Amino acid sequence: MYAASYLYLAKQWAPEKVVEHYAIIGPGRHLGFPRILGSLVLELMAGGPRVRHLGLNESWTLQPIQDVVGACKRIRELSRDWKRHEYDALGNNCEHWARYIASGVRRSEQVRGILIAGILVAGLVMFCREGASA
Repeated sequence: MYAASYLYLAKQWAPEKVVEHYAIIGPGRHLGFPRILGSLVLELMAGGPRVRHLGLNESWTLQPIQDVVGACKRIRELSRDWKRHEYDALGNNCEHWARYIASGVRRSEQVRGILIAGILVAGLVMFCREGASA
């Protein structure tokens, strides 16, 4: 259940990209827009950071952010220079960005999973090649 007074680390399935999309959802006053009423979505897109109103029919999985003061501080820090925070699928994607705001740690479980799978596939290919040449 969504409570409009909290900040959330939010994720939703993005079928067009075949990954989960991450964002921060909360009231305007927490996201640096005190005069905007209603809930806002703060997200990193390929074109850079974006702030928009939360749509009525949007479906997100929400995790309350425990350190709201720290998250607000990180949002203010990021908002000083949005252009510094360009999208990079492997190094600074929406999950890295949203998790940094929520916890102060940049990480992407999706990228980590893809890298581990890639290493396993590469190892399997090398093992099969060695077996075929023996």
